[in-house]
Amino acid sequence: MNLKLSHLGLAIMISLGVSSLHADEISDQIESGLKAYSEKDYKLALDELKFAEAQLQELVNKENATLLPEPLEGWDAKDVKTQSMGMLGGGSTMTREYSKDKQSLKIEITANSPLLNMVSMMMKNPMMMASNPDIKPYRYKRTKGMSELKNGKLSIKLILAGQILVNLELRDRDKDRLKDKGKDVIKQYLDKMDFSKIKESYLE
Repeated sequence: MNLKLSHLGLAIMISLGVSSLHADEISDQIESGLKAYSEKDYKLALDELKFAEAQLQELVNKENATLLPEPLEGWDAKDVKTQSMGMLGGGSTMTREYSKDKQSLKIEITANSPLLNMVSMMMKNPMMMASNPDIKPYRYKRTKGMSELKNGKLSIKLILAGQILVNLELRDRDKDRLKDKGKDVIKQYLDKMDFSKIKESYLE
């Protein structure tokens, strides 16, 4: 879920309704913006609401971080990273890295980005997939995607509701194990992900 300035009206209404009960930094910031607006100081009002928006986005990012699974037994995991993709045309991405011995896995969720169009086109066009011998169709339950095994890396890409790309990249210095067992490892991580919650959080 990505809060935009145009969505702050709802946040303002909520803040006004609960501010007497639940005053906090964000509601104070929104009220300060409303006060500046009533005094026709529009630049200050905009600055205050932008600051509140940034704080609200931090809360959303913390909630969304729970969408990436905890490590499997015997695996370690780094903290979740989130990033806006404004310079690449919009959208956002969230990443978490996992490791175990000679294996490493990166799970990335990209939402509402124009970059998804290229991946989606390839998935929908069998001829485009067939032109690359390393790429194969892939299905996880009812979700279609594609897999690519190349240069010691197995990549699985799935698109949810046309707007969300779930990408899992598994690397293994043991190439035979990667080829024989790589999809099993990725499936175990997919089994720990809740696609319904991912769509609920990211769909606009």
